[in-house]
Amino acid sequence: MGIIQVLIDERKGRKVARGIYGLRTLGTVRVLLEAKQSGLIDSILQPLESMRENGYRIHEDIVQAALRQAGEAF
Repeated sequence: MGIIQVLIDERKGRKVARGIYGLRTLGTVRVLLEAKQSGLIDSILQPLESMRENGYRIHEDIVQAALRQAGEAF
């Protein structure tokens, strides 16, 4: 069986998933970056802005790092 990956954004949940269950965790920002790299979406900026406008909490440092990685930094 291959590596099992789980989508978890909450820090404590990631720690439990990795430490106790040995799972590989990834967050929504990583999924957006991979979607852009695969050509599934053109930009990560609009989805990130929409998420934040609808109550999704994500630190500005993470947003800026992701935008730089995606080649979308201002």
